Amino acid sequence: MPAARRLLPSSVPLAVERVHRGLATHHFLYAPLLNWVVIFTYLVFIVRLIYIFNDSVTVSPLVVMSVSNVLLYGLSDVAAQTVSTISDNLAISRRSNTLGLYNNEKPEEEREPGPFTRASSHLFVTAAVSPFPSSSFRIDSIVRFSTWGFLLSIVQFKWLEFLNAFIPMTDENVVIPVLLRVLFDQLFFTPIFLAAFFAFMTFTEGGDSAAINKKLSAVLVPTLKTNYMIWPAAQIINFRLIPLHFQLPFASTVGIFWNTWLSLANSQSNSSPDI
Repeated sequence: MPAARRLLPSSVPLAVERVHRGLATHHFLYAPLLNWVVIFTYLVFIVRLIYIFNDSVTVSPLVVMSVSNVLLYGLSDVAAQTVSTISDNLAISRRSNTLGLYNNEKPEEEREPGPFTRASSHLFVTAAVSPFPSSSFRIDSIVRFSTWGFLLSIVQFKWLEFLNAFIPMTDENVVIPVLLRVLFDQLFFTPIFLAAFFAFMTFTEGGDSAAINKKLSAVLVPTLKTNYMIWPAAQIINFRLIPLHFQLPFASTVGIFWNTWLSLANSQSNSSPDI
């Protein structure tokens, strides 16, 4: 029994490592199972937060907003990494099909099924056994994005409170206040937020002031243009229909897709030779 107890601590890390290796090397829908497990875990925590949100937000609104932002921004970066992985693995699949990695020298009835030879209807199974690269999560990227979500939640919550007090809305006067809030939000807060986001990411990735200036000159204006195609409409709904304490979670929830795009834009700009 004492010997078994001594073996237990060393066997647990081995088992964990074995599970991690299996999740990282087996694929589903062109992404490692590990990616899907992490996404599912984030969703479980988010659903749990939704259940306790109403009771908690009245007691500690800023804490709840911060936790929700950390989860939603972390999920966004995980989703961005997963989208990037799927794109890369799809490219690998196409290249393999183009090169004819099917044992083409044999008659069709004698060929062994290769990793990419099955019909598209078997895509799920094929992707699960294909020799794609194993998952290589950038934990540092998730931490940076989650940290940014936490910092932003504090500023954004105060900003929404300011808009609510500075531009009051009544039952008789709705349209003009809503449009003014959207105007102030998009013309003042959004450019500062986007510039701060890219500066924060570049700095925490080890960039200096020259790298920050180069990043901003390359991506800030295109990102703003894309922002103005999406967020004015979303913020009209937010300011018109959503109560104050739910406006930040609403914006962050809608922002999952936007933040996923931001994470991709930031990582792609890092890989560009011009950045």
